[in-house]
Amino acid sequence: MFCFLMEQIPANAQNHKIDSLYAVLKTEKEDTNKVNTLNVLSEKLWRAGVVQKSDSLANNALALSEKLNFQKGRAKAFDYISNIYPVPNNGHFAITFTGLGYQSITIYDETGKKISTQLLDEKNVNISLNINLSMYPSGIYFAQILTSHGIENKKILIQK
Repeated sequence: MFCFLMEQIPANAQNHKIDSLYAVLKTEKEDTNKVNTLNVLSEKLWRAGVVQKSDSLANNALALSEKLNFQKGRAKAFDYISNIYPVPNNGHFAITFTGLGYQSITIYDETGKKISTQLLDEKNVNISLNINLSMYPSGIYFAQILTSHGIENKKILIQK
């Protein structure tokens, strides 16, 4: 019984934090503070496994960042726009990209060892890749996505 209670405390604390962020979000103006709140809330939801809502909030943060020309907010929003799914996965997952300028994707393990690289057609507006890392152990992996605008880094969580 004690172990059950200990496991529930972090989840309840996390839910309280998420609820508090939603309350703050309702009162904020369309400024950089709202972008930051959207990004923090998106991160909390992503970590809680509520990927679809996290993605929606990150896209809202991205749109507002672009409207305000807030580069730091824009960069942070890309961290939680989920184009890798499912999260977590068993080693089989998809990565999707929408927009021009995606040049390559490289997958690394948690030690930084390169696992694979795939070149992309940067003129293709919609890219969808199915990736199989099922031969690798459970853990955190990283996708480094090279674009004409810079580099995006995404986490991949494999749980078997």
